[in-house]
Amino acid sequence: MAEWALETIARLRTLELDAELTDAERIATAFAGLIDWAAEDRNLLDAGMSSIHSNTAGMGIGLWRPLFVELVRSALADPGWEDAEQRALVLGHVLTTCLLDLTSGSGDLAQIRDTIATAARLLFADRP
Repeated sequence: MAEWALETIARLRTLELDAELTDAERIATAFAGLIDWAAEDRNLLDAGMSSIHSNTAGMGIGLWRPLFVELVRSALADPGWEDAEQRALVLGHVLTTCLLDLTSGSGDLAQIRDTIATAARLLFADRP
């Protein structure tokens, strides 16, 4: 799962997004793509989601905050971005839920992509 996360960060960094996109749209587009990439290997995703739950003893999902921050930095192409308002952490919570939906089959791919994109737009609409 760590390898997948590193590959995902690298993929986000090389995404060629329209320069006219707002930060909110950049993140929405990037995270929707992340859902697509996760769907490509659901067996790995199943194992990874089990790992997330078994490795958070005492810390909760906050343990994954550095990963969520790096995903947003990569989507923004801004390695210096700081998560002062915990937007990446909140988006990470939504991402985790979306990935759980993907592994459990409780939502279709288009709906899951729309959920993460909507969350990104709402969280980053007024990003300074």
